[in-house]
Formats: sequence, structure tokens, C-alpha cells
Amino acid sequence: MPYWGKTLVIAILCILSALSGVSLADTEKTAVSKAGVLFLRLVNSPRANAMGECVVNLVDEQTLLYNPATLGLFHLDKTFSLSFPNKTKWLPMLGLDLSFKAWGLSGGGSYKLLHPNEKSRFNLSLGLSYFQTKLDYGTIVRMDELGQLQSPFHSYEASDNFSIGLGFDFRHLFRVGVGYTYKKINSHLAPRDSVSRPGEGKGEGKAKAHDFGLIAELSLHQLMPHKITLGQSEKYYLHFDVTPSFAWVNANVGDDISYKGTEKGDPLPKIRRTGFSLYLAANVSNSALFSTRFIKEVEKDLVETDEKVSKTGFELGLLNIVYFRKGRFKDEPANRDVKTSGWGFSSKGIVSWLYTLDIIHIENKLLDRFVRNLDFSYDYAHYDDQREDEILSDTKFFKIDFSF
Repeated sequence: MPYWGKTLVIAILCILSALSGVSLADTEKTAVSKAGVLFLRLVNSPRANAMGECVVNLVDEQTLLYNPATLGLFHLDKTFSLSFPNKTKWLPMLGLDLSFKAWGLSGGGSYKLLHPNEKSRFNLSLGLSYFQTKLDYGTIVRMDELGQLQSPFHSYEASDNFSIGLGFDFRHLFRVGVGYTYKKINSHLAPRDSVSRPGEGKGEGKAKAHDFGLIAELSLHQLMPHKITLGQSEKYYLHFDVTPSFAWVNANVGDDISYKGTEKGDPLPKIRRTGFSLYLAANVSNSALFSTRFIKEVEKDLVETDEKVSKTGFELGLLNIVYFRKGRFKDEPANRDVKTSGWGFSSKGIVSWLYTLDIIHIENKLLDRFVRNLDFSYDYAHYDDQREDEILSDTKFFKIDFSF
């Protein structure tokens, strides 16, 4: 095999191993998966990665990519979001030029946005989004059997994701979202002249896939609302939030991906993610003093039917401004066992407290809505140091988001 071919094969095996629960020592001798384009299983959201990769129950600018149903809930209040492009150095301990990139934007609106003066017990929303993900293998330097350098080529796998989500809110008691994502997948692993018979094909494969999502939240505190007045004025009061949620996603549903010049394709990495979350918060008027979130998620491999990933995550928020996160995910049958951590900052808590303390008061309803929903956030996550043969060790993620 030419030098470039061996380098690329080793890099791809390492990435497949990281996704399939195989240790670094076994990457060159173990069959890791029957599926192709396994990068579709990667999660780029630092918030989710800090919480053990629990992603389907979270509703924010980043996680719209992983559960299209959250688009509906997100745009019950929001009009626009932008998850800025980022570049994560993927599997840094391998010393290879690998990176994982993701960015996206969304837009939408709700019934209450169009009818701000109307009092209604319900709200409906529609959200649309586009995200791009890309796993970049870097520039591969080609060398023939005689050791002579040839022209380099760039190797990558990418997906363009187009999503739609619908949301429904009844009296702030029950919220449900449904969504759908259409994916255009492009795998570019080898140059035109690298196939066994030049001119017959390329090392390129294309495919289409579909995601289907659902999320439901129940605000139990709305059933028995109770407020504790702080001081003699009723302006400031203490109350609590208790919100469990359920989420479900079937991802990467579609036909096999085939490469030009080959006879047989590989199945897509079809997975099912099911998550349960419990959100608790103590609030002063309309602003949070602190909040906690507990998540349990199971990712089931629908190609390798006996394999699943068990995930747990925890988040502590202070004033809705600073967040601290911990998590863990492990394979069953167990091989990977990865602990995660991270933190985040959000400006939404600052804006909320400025309103609560009457430092901000805006008469214009459209401008007031914009300011209340304005958010600029930064999130960071880290796969904590594991055993020496764990490929994922010391991988770091960060993301900047903006929405209103």
C-alpha cells in the first residue's frame, strides 16, 4: 500500500475506534463497525459533551442539530440564532492533523410574536435551520512504492443538514416539539487516480439521510403554583421550577453509502437516542438564583444491534450566567468509559436580572422582546484524562453562540 494510503487508513481506523469503543492498541487489528461515515455520530456541542454527550433533551443554539424537535421549542421565544464556526482538534493524542468543525443558524417565529397584544393560553411556533458538520483528515502527502513524492490531496467527510421543527406550548404547562432533518453527506477519502483502475471512479461517496425527533416537557410547578413573598412588597417573590422532559431521536436513516468504482456500499450509522431530563430551579421573580439539570440518555446502535452507549450528565447554573457541568458515557458491552467536564457563560442571566431589578424598562413591545431574548454565550468542554490507550483523552471543545 502507498504511504499516503496507510496513513489515511490508520487515521480512519482510529476515528472509527473512538466511536466504536475500541482501544488505541487494537485499532489496526480489530473490525470496529459495519457502518460507514461514522462521523455522523459525533457531537460537537460543548454543553452536551461536558454533560457526558447527553444532547437530545437540551434546547439551545447548538443542540438544534442533534434533535430537530428542539427547533420548535427554541423558536417559541427566539427569532434567530447563530452557532459560530469552530474548529476542534480531534483526537489530539494521535498527533495527526485531524479536526472536527460545525456551525449553523436558525430562524423562526411563533403565534405570540405575530400577535403580541393577544392573550392566549397556547402558543405555536415554526423553526428552520441549516447546519454543516465536517470531519477533516487534513492534507495527505502521497508517496509511491519507490518513495517518490506525488501531489498531495485533501481528505474529509461532511454533511449539510436542513431541519424543520414545530412547537406547541399550552399555558406554560406542557410543551412539545416535533422535527425532521434532511442530510446531504459527502465522503472524500481519496483522489481520482487512487483507485485500482484509473478513470473508473474516485474515492468519493455520497448519500442522503433523515433524522426524526420528538421532545416533551411538563412544568409540574404550574400545577401547584406557590410564591413566597420577599419583604413587604409583592414585587419580589421566591418560587421554584420542576420540569421533567422526554426526548427521542432516530438519526441517519437512509440507504447505504457507496463509493464510485466499488460494487458494495456501507450502511449508514443509524442510531436511536432516548433521553430523560429533570430541571430544577429556584427563582426570584423572573430570574433564576440557581438551577440544576440531571440527564440520562441511551444511544442505541441500530446497525450493531447489541451495542449501546449509556450517558449521564449534570449541570449547575448560578444566576443563569455561569454554568458548571460534569458527565460520563460508556459503552455496553463496556470498553470506553469516559468522564467529561466543562463550563459555560451566558448573558441571558444578566439581562434577566437587569429587568428584575428594574434597571431596564422598555415600552416598545417589539424592542422589549428582542432585548429580553438577547443572548451571547460561550461554552467549553473537556474529555478528562483517561487510561493511556483511550483515544478520546484530552479532546477539548468550545463554541460561541448568539441568539435573540
